[in-house]
Amino acid sequence: MPTYITGLVSVVIPTRGRSNTLVRSVQSVLKQTYTNLEVLIVDDNDGGSELSDWIKHLINDFADTRVKLVQQMCHINGAAARNAGIKVACGEYIAFLDDDDWWEPEKLELQVNCLSSLDETYGLVTCMMKFYLKGDLKRASLPYKDGFICREVASRCFDIGIGAPLIRRIALDETGYFDERLCRMQDIQLFTFLCSRYKVFLLKKYLYCICGDDDRNRKNLNVSNVKENFIRSIQSVLNTMSDRDRLFIRAMQNFDMGYSFLKARKYNIATPLILNVFKNFEVLKYAVSRVVVRIKERYLRFYNLRKYNK
Repeated sequence: MPTYITGLVSVVIPTRGRSNTLVRSVQSVLKQTYTNLEVLIVDDNDGGSELSDWIKHLINDFADTRVKLVQQMCHINGAAARNAGIKVACGEYIAFLDDDDWWEPEKLELQVNCLSSLDETYGLVTCMMKFYLKGDLKRASLPYKDGFICREVASRCFDIGIGAPLIRRIALDETGYFDERLCRMQDIQLFTFLCSRYKVFLLKKYLYCICGDDDRNRKNLNVSNVKENFIRSIQSVLNTMSDRDRLFIRAMQNFDMGYSFLKARKYNIATPLILNVFKNFEVLKYAVSRVVVRIKERYLRFYNLRKYNK
């Protein structure tokens, strides 16, 4: 078993083609009230490119020995980039941050204090999220169930968010890293495996900020293939579940797919997928609940902030 540095948080930030937002992301980590950390910037650009050279200069400009470069020679996908950061991380804890998102200053301190006080049945502590578009707050997430939540995570009854959790490194080593065969939904795959063995604790505070300005990853997306690849990637976890839970996960993933097609105004594809939820009362209940929650997160966002950030 590898030995990790007690109390150290390793923050993995993969970056590709986002020089305009990377500085903000890294600064939000360096400004954390918890200072025992390392920032692993994984260069996911092609080696020798202008962006790759710029990142090297950026790390020197930070003039902070906690900031380190993890160099890749070529781009594979986000899963491979994050795994490259995990493999060189030295910390007892691991956290991930996308290169266009940012954290509130007290995030890591609150999460380290919380996770270190919990028993080893807890593998991660997560938090609530704020969603921004062009600088404006568009949505503020609501609290969700914690504890053993593998089924809910795999079925996307709610979203944890890649930058929300602080994870015990030993838990990550035990359950496995990102599936590099996946181009999308690698975060749900990772959390599904983690939650199949460990409990989650939710801090009911808004500590993670998500920027929705860049939608490159959502364009020209074959949602059907993404879902099928995801289901295959978590098959070993599904094999340990009851038939009822497996059917629930599949049905909720189909609803999620239909919801995506509905937002894209592809009504002929969306309609049969969404109507399928009426075949199962439990699935219908969760599907309706998810839609209601999204409405509340959007239209009651300022109320949510006042309520949970007291």
